Amino acid sequence: MIEKDDKWFWNAVEVLREESLSQSEATRAIIELFHIGVMVPQGDLAAWLSTEEKSERVKYLRDRLEARGGERLNAVMVSELLERIPISMRRELVSSVLQADLPSLDVALQMLNLWYRATPGFFGIPFEMAKLSYQLAAKNGSADTRVLCRGVAAETMALAASLGAPTVYELGVQSGESFKRAVFDIAGTDVELRGKHDLGTAGLKESFSVGLIADSWGSRSTRPAMSKLESGAQFANVSTTVAEIMAAMKRVNGRIACVVPQSWLHKSFGDEAEFKRNLVASGRLDAVVQLPERTVVGMSAAPAIIIINTIDSFDAIQFIDARQMSRHSSRSSYRELVDVDAIVQLFDSDKESEQSKYVPVSEVLDNDVNLDIRRYIVDSDQERAQRLVDSFETTLRLGEVTEIIRCQAIRSATTSADIANSLFAQKFKEVSPAQVNEYGVIEATEGMREIMPLDKDLSRARRQVLQEGDVLFAIKGSLGKCALVAKEFEGCIGNQSFVILRTKNAEKMPPLVIHRYLISPLCKALISRWSTSGAVPMIKMQDLKKLPIPLMTADEINQVEQNDEELQRLLVQLDDIQSQLSSAMNELWSLD
Repeated sequence: MIEKDDKWFWNAVEVLREESLSQSEATRAIIELFHIGVMVPQGDLAAWLSTEEKSERVKYLRDRLEARGGERLNAVMVSELLERIPISMRRELVSSVLQADLPSLDVALQMLNLWYRATPGFFGIPFEMAKLSYQLAAKNGSADTRVLCRGVAAETMALAASLGAPTVYELGVQSGESFKRAVFDIAGTDVELRGKHDLGTAGLKESFSVGLIADSWGSRSTRPAMSKLESGAQFANVSTTVAEIMAAMKRVNGRIACVVPQSWLHKSFGDEAEFKRNLVASGRLDAVVQLPERTVVGMSAAPAIIIINTIDSFDAIQFIDARQMSRHSSRSSYRELVDVDAIVQLFDSDKESEQSKYVPVSEVLDNDVNLDIRRYIVDSDQERAQRLVDSFETTLRLGEVTEIIRCQAIRSATTSADIANSLFAQKFKEVSPAQVNEYGVIEATEGMREIMPLDKDLSRARRQVLQEGDVLFAIKGSLGKCALVAKEFEGCIGNQSFVILRTKNAEKMPPLVIHRYLISPLCKALISRWSTSGAVPMIKMQDLKKLPIPLMTADEINQVEQNDEELQRLLVQLDDIQSQLSSAMNELWSLD
């Protein structure tokens, strides 16, 4: 609770007026001052700033704080809360409070910025997500529950856990240790912080019943950056997140909750994927909870919480879809997680629902340990799509009926020296997704990029030269764009967004059938389900090869051909109508 005496506030001001400040003094003072800004709504903050008299300002602030219950916000959330005050208002607030521009204030602010941007890909775990992680990991917890927190972004997890059980937060070799100690001290939490000098052999042998992990997304683990006492991991070339999981699994006898990016769920190569395969195959992966986008501060990508059980093993993994459980924040551009209790209830239940499914470990392994929630919890369109696939009398796989040629980036000779030194000087026109219209037709070659491959890239370019009857399919970026290659585009090459699908038996599986199937509503629904989400949507090659395609009878193939003839007739009419429309629009007041 904030004291009703205003001395704490003005003491903070006086501390920042000192010419010489220690780091802990500056930290404490600046947190107290920003504490004011985040506890008062924007309208009240503006009114407070406009109050000239010091005594009136204090009275106004005290009244507003009392009206809001007088609760002190957790100082550990400073890195997120700073973002809630616009920079212009932040400056005005500081200027109004201090009545001067002081170098010591700049030092304190820089120290804060350096702390929460100390690692690449900084992100902050909101308190509701931290609380959810703790509740999931502490399911069926006992009175002697003890919690281990690890990772550079686990502050709020430690705070949430400390409200329910004794908590240890191992900082390890993180930067900003002194600042974090000051923050937890100010917050008044019962968290035992252990820095790099506190992690001895005895401490690493200590056991816990709950583990909570949140680390910077994308950071890689390097052995010098990890404690030597924790070396000997089975998988070395992994992210710091997986390194933290492996370290925690040696010491937690119970559940571990870890916040991961959605991209990690469908990772399928390297040590990272092998770790995930081992985790799934051993039955230690208890659940995957998919959360909404923009609910992690500093990241727009959707997070997920994975639950690992180090004691029990399971023959099925629970997938929980919580993508709709958020709302727009009134004070930031991020979304706020809601219905935390409902998510916990789903995890507590053995029954399946629209938002929760139990998937056999064998099925997940067959899917190359892809943990993307869309693989296992589908919407109504995808359910209809699956029923239609199941109705096929004979189903083949795309990789069985076509040769799949992956197009690669081709470097072009651009300098006069490159061109002069080229022995072959062969040129190609490159088809990009931009040249494919919505009806799956490659438009005229005008505007296509012309490439003269370097000699060392020429053989690669020749492998992706198009032939009449090839089907181009975009596997990334403009995912799903598809075109049937006409004779006039023979000799062009496909750009790196495409694969070339070349039928193995034109009589059994004509190119036209493959093309029309790939642009059908059915196939689009399947691609949507199997694609990986992120900044650049894509479908993995192993998933593309598994794409189901019906084996059609001669009569069914004839129906496809007749339908396509009608489509081509309509497209010709559409071109005529568009030409007439253009002429009519330009007829009046023409400059010709």
